[in-house]
Amino acid sequence: SGNLNAVANGFGSADYGSGTAGNGFGGQVSVAAGNSTAAGTGNALTIFGSATLNADGFGGESAFGRGGNGTGGTAAFGAGIGGTAGVLGNLLVTGIGLGGATSSATGRGGDGIGGRAFAQIFGAGGILNAGANVTLQGLANGGSAQTAGGIGGDATGGQAQMVINAAGGSLNVTGISDVSALASGGQGTIGGNAVGGTALVNTNTSGVITLGNGLFISAGGVGGSATTSGQGGSGNGTGGTAQIAALANGAINITGDVDINANGAAFSSSLTGVDGGNGTGGRASISQNTGGQITITGNAFVAATGIGGDNTGGGDGIAGNGLGGDVRIAVNDRSISITGNATTDARGTGGASIGGVRGGNGTGGLANLGAGAGTLAIGAIGTVNADGTGGSAISGNGSGGIGTGGQAIIGSIVGGIIQIGSTAELSAQGFGGQGSGVGTSGGLGDGGDTQIFAQANGRVTVTGETNMNSSAFGGSGAAGGNSGAATGGFASILSLGNGQIALSQNVFMSAQGLSGVVRDGAGNSGAATGGSAIVESRDSGGAITLSANLVADAIGDSGSAFTGTIGDALGGTVAVQAQSGSISILGTTSLDAGAFGGNSLLTGNGGNATGGRTAAVVFGTGGGQMIFGNALTMATNGIGGSAQTGNGGSGTGGLTETGTIGVIGSFNFGGLISMVANGTGGNALVGGNGGAGAGGTSRI
Repeated sequence: SGNLNAVANGFGSADYGSGTAGNGFGGQVSVAAGNSTAAGTGNALTIFGSATLNADGFGGESAFGRGGNGTGGTAAFGAGIGGTAGVLGNLLVTGIGLGGATSSATGRGGDGIGGRAFAQIFGAGGILNAGANVTLQGLANGGSAQTAGGIGGDATGGQAQMVINAAGGSLNVTGISDVSALASGGQGTIGGNAVGGTALVNTNTSGVITLGNGLFISAGGVGGSATTSGQGGSGNGTGGTAQIAALANGAINITGDVDINANGAAFSSSLTGVDGGNGTGGRASISQNTGGQITITGNAFVAATGIGGDNTGGGDGIAGNGLGGDVRIAVNDRSISITGNATTDARGTGGASIGGVRGGNGTGGLANLGAGAGTLAIGAIGTVNADGTGGSAISGNGSGGIGTGGQAIIGSIVGGIIQIGSTAELSAQGFGGQGSGVGTSGGLGDGGDTQIFAQANGRVTVTGETNMNSSAFGGSGAAGGNSGAATGGFASILSLGNGQIALSQNVFMSAQGLSGVVRDGAGNSGAATGGSAIVESRDSGGAITLSANLVADAIGDSGSAFTGTIGDALGGTVAVQAQSGSISILGTTSLDAGAFGGNSLLTGNGGNATGGRTAAVVFGTGGGQMIFGNALTMATNGIGGSAQTGNGGSGTGGLTETGTIGVIGSFNFGGLISMVANGTGGNALVGGNGGAGAGGTSRI
């Protein structure tokens, strides 16, 4: 009726000289009922209290040399053939690796290598019951360097897994389930690097995993922090693999919310003169294949973000980069059902420059909701986010980092079905880092790709609004600095090979390019270029139906400046186009690829602007059908920026067109058609001359 503690830890010896401390190796701990090879009955093990299984490795400490490595062992709680293993209280299973510390200015902390921690069914028909919380840890921590000049140890996460490896097994948890293979680099003048391990909940054969109070899975990597002012820097952090996977006709049923992450991050230090490490997201997913199925009665949040560390004037002066990873919720041949919100997050965020020369770059990864020959059903909001945000230049004479959007995709192939019961949110925006301190400049912004597609009999349906944003924003420039340029990305709704897309509420698509403003002084503002926003039905039998309004834009809008030069603004491309498929938009349609030159707020000239292209056309192979149930508005105006004592910018209209391009197609317009491609010069408000205006082309 008591608790169980089963321990096989390893402890490296200390080193009091200048050598290397002893390594520590965890052993093996196994608590199980039944076996893996022979049939049996009545093999039951019940622990009426809590159970703790430890197979940890502790590296020894070193006074003047290197700390010992710590390597976790293997700890497992499970059931095999004819076995039932139960614990009524909490179950804690660990295979942790802890590197030893060093006290030397020339020493190095020991490395931490995570071991393996399992809750498992290893024989056919085995049963595992946990009456409270289950925690599985394959953690790793690098040893710290406790004296200035020392180097923190590296860390590599191990393996933590809740798994059915034999047919017909059952694994049941009443409380909270926590599966972790985190890695943390040791702190030091130079922080240790960290790479997350592998954290899994999966079925490799038929059987059922039932989790009654939510699930947390983590395989993050966090670089060690920097501890000495004026030298060194934090370590790099790289995410590992965090996953739920139902394979081979297995089933995973979870009541409560699911939180999965394989984030990579670098610590940011408040000390001066320290460099920042890079943060790189790993791989995080919920997936099924070969007949597996997953049901989540709650929300699902899946992330593999990358966050770079700040630079405070040390090293190369460049803050750490942040790179998003690979994040997916995907079915391949059966079903995944999520009753609440489903979110995939692959954002990348660069560290700030605080006295350095540049903020870190932030680059989004891949965020995906996907379906092959199966059904992905989301009861509430479906979100894919792959934004990239450059780090700000808070002080010094540098610039903000580049922000580049990644890929945010909702797509189905080979007869796959995606059903979203509320709003669909897709974002792959690029945000250039801000220039915040005097003399600092804004970073560039580049939009990424947002896409909804259905291919080869695939289907996508969205009950609520659809918001797609591939815009780019250049960072603003402080007094004496320049603002960042911006180039919009690509937003698309695409039907291929009999693909069917049905969006029930309003659809908003944006691929703007908006360069930053110059807040004061003689800095120049960056150019602004709109991207592309496209709705296309390519093949015969394919159909896109928008039951409400469509608002799509790819404007270019350059920021204002005081006395410096203002970059040109160029509109992008916005099109509703069919080759051999059909498109029906039952509400109003508004397409805008205009351009707006930035204003000069003191003595400079206004910015020039040239409109892009808007189109509602049948082209390519031909035979396409287009239905606009209400008003259609298309604009490619170019509006030059105004000036105070300088000259206004020129404005040139772009191209607006509707009809067929060299092929046969059909159109049905249910309301007013408005097509404008005006060019308007900017005003000269005090002195100077007004800008020239030249109209573009509108044609049917």
